[in-house]
Amino acid sequence: MPQEQWKNIAVARNYEPGSVMKAITVAMAMQLGIIDENSTFDIGTSRVWYYAGRPLRDHAGGILPPADILAKSSNIGTAMIGLKMAEPSPDFGMEEYERVWRAFRAMGFGQKTGIEIPGEEAGILPHYKNWSKLSPTRMTLGQGIAVTPIQLCNAFATIANGGKQMRPTILKEIRSHEGALLRANTPKELCRPLSREVSAKVLDMLRGVTD
Repeated sequence: MPQEQWKNIAVARNYEPGSVMKAITVAMAMQLGIIDENSTFDIGTSRVWYYAGRPLRDHAGGILPPADILAKSSNIGTAMIGLKMAEPSPDFGMEEYERVWRAFRAMGFGQKTGIEIPGEEAGILPHYKNWSKLSPTRMTLGQGIAVTPIQLCNAFATIANGGKQMRPTILKEIRSHEGALLRANTPKELCRPLSREVSAKVLDMLRGVTD
């Protein structure tokens, strides 16, 4: 068997996640207080937006709140949110692009989850000092960033779990041949990157994607 097939792709395969990252972007922008559910973004009607000399195309148009940006998977709307997040925040000692990078890190990207499976990758999240002007308009769409399936699952589980990020595990407990409990693998909370309020609002928005 080729060595590549030995890998567990849930933890050892990095890939660009694409539009599913839009929900992460909206959640973190709300958590940071940069937007709320009533914010609106005018993405125009031409279905194309130029920034840093590059076009970004969309199939949505008009003035959209975050719920519609997610429901319609608006590239332009999400990129505009990314630019607001990318602004420097001198009050908190943060440089340009830093808040976006820290938001992704807070949701578990660019680092291993710690699951008990060998060969786990950390994904690829370049440091914000190496970003280009285009980066915050593309990484927030899931381009130019690479994640593992377990990272992405854990990020969405964090939204569904009221903002608590848990360490993923495949081990419930270890018992002896006689059935005696040798180790109980109790759930471990890693952090809380989102508030319950923000998590609940984003969950409602995500329901709108399917409705």
